[in-house]
Amino acid sequence: MTVLLDSAMGTELARRGFELRAPRWGARAIEDAPHLVRAIHAETIGVGAQVVVTASFGLGERDTQLAAASVALARDAGAERIAGSIGPADPSSPPAQRRAHLLALGEALVRGGCDVLFAETHTTVGGAREALEVLRPLGRPVWVSLACGTGGLTLGGNGLRVAFEADAVFVGCTEHVGLEPALARLAPHNATLGVRPSLARTTDAGFDPSGAHEHDVVQSVLRCAERFDLAYAGGCCGTTPAFVASLAHALSS
Repeated sequence: MTVLLDSAMGTELARRGFELRAPRWGARAIEDAPHLVRAIHAETIGVGAQVVVTASFGLGERDTQLAAASVALARDAGAERIAGSIGPADPSSPPAQRRAHLLALGEALVRGGCDVLFAETHTTVGGAREALEVLRPLGRPVWVSLACGTGGLTLGGNGLRVAFEADAVFVGCTEHVGLEPALARLAPHNATLGVRPSLARTTDAGFDPSGAHEHDVVQSVLRCAERFDLAYAGGCCGTTPAFVASLAHALSS
């Protein structure tokens, strides 16, 4: 049985009129519009999401109070299982600084009461492995997601015939046509797999938020669930609670 995750927080915040602005982007809403974050979580739970991902993607190592608050907002919305989102550190920064970023946010999310630490949207195998190395000692299951192109490589050009010391490995922030090629390479080496496809297109390193048709993405997820026995499925960039509802219906049919 595939467990259903929620959809993209930033996409839904923007759709409701919240301005996504650097450096925190959607994570600014934890402080500036907590009512919106809570409402979006509640809506995705209402249409079938069994795991809620915190709105903490985009926070920096000094935003520990906001990281903990992101867990509280998910819990207040009725989430029974919460995955604490941690975005990748700047790959150009020194290793000690990258590790400090991961550790500070991981510890804050654990203090806040998250059930899982979710190291999201890594474009390189090395970055994903570094995150796992830092987060695994914190006493929570750790998931990692890899952003991939359509040819079965990470967006950073790494091959995926790799075993990760993670409790689940996701292909995330990836066009739906890239899901199967990536999973085919990961599956022989990793037992627990998930997907969080993007409706946006990233062809030729461009980003088109209008992206793919929701129906096509849902059908791709269904094929992956059958072929790879997916443990988890949800949505990334461009997806909304309506996508979660469609995916919930398709997975239960």
